[in-house]
Amino acid sequence: MKPVHFDPNNHAPKVAPDDSWGDGDSVEAEAPLPYLPPRRVSAEKTATTADGTQTKGAIGLRIDSVISRSEPREAPPRLEVQEIGGSSIKRLDQALPRPEKVVYQGGFKEKPEPDPETEDKSGEGEDWGNEKRISPKMLLIMGGSVLAFIILALILQPYINPPMGKSSAPSYTVVDDETLPGTEAMDFLFKRQVEATRLYLTYLHATRVEDIIPLIKNGEGLKSILLNQWRPRDIPTSWTPDSSTIWSLSESSNPAYGVLEGTLPDQSRFAAYFVQNGSKLLLDWKATVAFSTATFDELSHATGDGSEIRGTISSSPYYDPVWPEEDYISYRLTAAKENLSIWCYARRGQTADLALAPLFRQGEIVQDEQMPQRVSLRLVHGPNPTQPNQWLIQELLQSGWLTTSPITHE
Repeated sequence: MKPVHFDPNNHAPKVAPDDSWGDGDSVEAEAPLPYLPPRRVSAEKTATTADGTQTKGAIGLRIDSVISRSEPREAPPRLEVQEIGGSSIKRLDQALPRPEKVVYQGGFKEKPEPDPETEDKSGEGEDWGNEKRISPKMLLIMGGSVLAFIILALILQPYINPPMGKSSAPSYTVVDDETLPGTEAMDFLFKRQVEATRLYLTYLHATRVEDIIPLIKNGEGLKSILLNQWRPRDIPTSWTPDSSTIWSLSESSNPAYGVLEGTLPDQSRFAAYFVQNGSKLLLDWKATVAFSTATFDELSHATGDGSEIRGTISSSPYYDPVWPEEDYISYRLTAAKENLSIWCYARRGQTADLALAPLFRQGEIVQDEQMPQRVSLRLVHGPNPTQPNQWLIQELLQSGWLTTSPITHE
């Protein structure tokens, strides 16, 4: 049970039975309130005070003006002091007085004079700003030591580095630029952009095969092919290439050639190849149109003539039991202007493999991230049974699309 403590500071009067708090019979006599909340009382409601008089106003907490106060009394002591061990409490004697404070009396003591004979004059205070001089004797000793070391090194040099035999490194000879092969062709092509643009416009505006034969390389030899495959282009005569047209040169192949690249009126891209023929500039028609003796649609169905196929070749990891990796190198050949591809294989150690190896491999290791290369190939059917879109590379005709003689390898 929780004990109840008397609080002498609580001066609120006790609740009497005759106290009126606004409830009981007086509330029941009231008419119903016309609004909520029900416990809120109107200001017109009468209230009965302690002396029995009726007053109007809100009913709430009533504080009586007559307060009965009770006399405060001492709280019962809660802490009892008991003697330890039954003996009386002993008090300490008064502390002894502190000693008197002694006033410090300072005095001046003169520093003795330093002895000149025993004084050390070295140090920063004495040497600041003074240059340390080396005696001439020390300079001669140092110079003689260096000279002796040099003479000893020269004497021992033949024993340390014995003379080597004849070097096996290849010797190089400085060659004048005018004697380099292909330099004359590069000089010829360098200033031919205007002529190449005019020649290509004449080719685009031609309407007969006879008009383009003088413009292209080996025109007479290609007359039958031109009659079969060439068609006039629907290019307005007023059209000329814009300023974004690029004229670039390449001497990586033999012979050197120039490429004119730009955009046609139908927003398609073109790349026209030009080569030197004596003192004339000619259009390489086969390289410009990426001529092939068979379409890639025919090649993917194992039909067509694969004697001269131009495309973009890249290394491939695709092998099967007919084309095992132990015997062949796999490549993927993509059409120049079509989204078609076929798989081509070169037999290891044969002519085609030796010709393609420098493009993709260092020895027997395939180079990483090797860019696809433009090539001209001669393809033949492979061993049976094989897939229709698998061909054997018989020969690399050209590294690139130019019209040249086949590449031979010893």
